[in-house]
Amino acid sequence: MLSLLSACNSTGGSPPAGPEKPISPYQQTLNKYKQRWQQANIKNYRYTFQRSCFCMRDFTKEVITTVNNNKVVNAHWKDSKQALDHKFKNNKQNIDYFFIKIQDAIDRKAALITVKYNETYGYPEKISIDYDKMIADEELSLSAKNFRKLK
Repeated sequence: MLSLLSACNSTGGSPPAGPEKPISPYQQTLNKYKQRWQQANIKNYRYTFQRSCFCMRDFTKEVITTVNNNKVVNAHWKDSKQALDHKFKNNKQNIDYFFIKIQDAIDRKAALITVKYNETYGYPEKISIDYDKMIADEELSLSAKNFRKLK
């Protein structure tokens, strides 16, 4: 252990690290709830996915999504019970997708990020992202409703 420490401090090594960059409140909150979700260790569940965007109506319809071992195994329209066509593959998402979208919005420094997290399990129940206040119709909203753990 001592040799490892002295090697790090010898000349020719990397410069000493500067002060750490502060973590944004968005990132702190995301980290907290993502950890809660991971600790809940829920791999099998069903929920209703819904996207809201300036897009075709079919892209905004509710989708009943069943996830086994963190993979979507079934996704069908709530209203018709029909399986989603391949062109709607972006509406076949597990809960990890919500965390990815939030992280992307933080990384892209979105103008506004609003998230409602589930206090028990930590998953995002509702996300609203406005990437740029000056651009109309690029906002995105996602929701995860009727969440139920499966065996």
